[in-house]
Amino acid sequence: MTSRPLYQWFHEKKVSEFINEALEIQTLKGSQTVEDAVRLLNEKKILGAPVIGDDDQVLGMIDMLDILKYIVSVAPDEHDIARDELQSLTIAGRAMSFKPLSDVLNFSGRDPYVPVYVDSPITQVIDLFSKGTHRTVVVNKEGSPISVISQRSIVRVVASNIDTYLKRHADNTADKLGLGVSAPLTVKNDSVVLDTIKQLEAGGYSSVGVVDESGKLIGDFS
Repeated sequence: MTSRPLYQWFHEKKVSEFINEALEIQTLKGSQTVEDAVRLLNEKKILGAPVIGDDDQVLGMIDMLDILKYIVSVAPDEHDIARDELQSLTIAGRAMSFKPLSDVLNFSGRDPYVPVYVDSPITQVIDLFSKGTHRTVVVNKEGSPISVISQRSIVRVVASNIDTYLKRHADNTADKLGLGVSAPLTVKNDSVVLDTIKQLEAGGYSSVGVVDESGKLIGDFS
């Protein structure tokens, strides 16, 4: 009998149990631009999408962290904005309009493309996520993308089993499980958006808490 029942519970589950293959996967071409990616992610309310080549094989993932880091890299600094706001912002906008996605794949360095197969054990994905990856592509035997699996996908299944298989662990407090021990990143509600984006990029965060003058949490920026 295994001494790691929780690990065994996850290891017996396949990736297919954590995704919805009925949902149409959203993809982008490597020749499309950063602006195209921003429009798609915003329209579909998603945080990332696979980028495919002309042969429909996956080139990698593009997500908001990659886009944030790219925006920071081309955004004018405060001195440029003060000197010639219109010209400097126009140049930055053109950089987004013309930059092909193939040039900014994993620009953040946080989500390298590591495909997983639909019949792989979910522990393979959990191990990948434990090293800092947020999401990755699920492919079939031919290597074509069929879905995207994220940390949220794992949480959904955990939540659905919280009163059965995982109840013993769910009864523990967050600090006993070693969760939430790091201080959260926060910004004031009057902070400049570009400065906040730079903080997200520098720390490798995907979101930041927004607080008022008293330090009370009033929202989330992600």
